[in-house]
Amino acid sequence: MEGADIVDESGGSVLVPCVAPKDFTLQNFTLSWTFSPSSDPSVDPSALLTYDSRTRQTSMPSEGVELDQEQVLLGNGSLRLLSPESAENTGHYTCTFSALQTRHLVQTWVNITAPHTVPITGHKEGELWVVAVVVGVLALLVIAILLCKRRARRSKQRDAVIEDTESQPMHTGQRSGVIGQPMHTVKPVGASTVEGSHLTENLKDTCT
Repeated sequence: MEGADIVDESGGSVLVPCVAPKDFTLQNFTLSWTFSPSSDPSVDPSALLTYDSRTRQTSMPSEGVELDQEQVLLGNGSLRLLSPESAENTGHYTCTFSALQTRHLVQTWVNITAPHTVPITGHKEGELWVVAVVVGVLALLVIAILLCKRRARRSKQRDAVIEDTESQPMHTGQRSGVIGQPMHTVKPVGASTVEGSHLTENLKDTCT
């Protein structure tokens, strides 16, 4: 009788070893697998499967176990547990090679543990970091848009002031007077007096 312990995580397949000794006659033999969830000998083990080398057939295979029949003919009767669960598949697995006058037994304790999981806190911290980066990028984008709008508004106001200045008429001095009114010429007072005196002298000469 041989024995071994296997500790593995649930979710993946587990190979429970069982190899016949070199002096075992691999002719007309049977291979059987049983399972007991407890080490108490009073608890009857449950049969998993039985392989007969003469018929090369497996009888009563339980769900979730697999046997390589080609390897069994070579003396390797290891059992593969497919997707074992931590509670249901933990216990003693017994492999028995039986021939005419020979029997070889291998017992293995298999402990299926819960799979290792990543702490939730670390996952949340990663999500918060991503959210912070996204919020920062959005904030920078909003600030850039506001600055562009502010510059565009100032540019429009400056262009409007320039257009108003260019559209106003240019004012000249008031030397030409008011448009539409005749211009009046004011003669100097001294000029009319001189002309009057010359006219008086001419009249006197005519009379004499």
